[in-house]
Amino acid sequence: MVSTIPVGPITNGIAVNEATNMIYVTSTSTNSVYVIDGSSNTLTDPPTISVSSGPTGVSVNPVTNTIYVNHSVPSG
Repeated sequence: MVSTIPVGPITNGIAVNEATNMIYVTSTSTNSVYVIDGSSNTLTDPPTISVSSGPTGVSVNPVTNTIYVNHSVPSG
């Protein structure tokens, strides 16, 4: 183990943008995506992106630096 970075208590998905060295972790318990700077192994400021209920996974497009979050609970 290289580092332990505290994030929400219920995490489900993780994605890494190798181009920017950013790590994205979804948390169902906080309805957010935690953003970790992989070069410093710290949470960014602000540390989360709020999303709709029930985020279960995340993916990233490294070319556009866009993240996509899937949900288990429909929004709307």
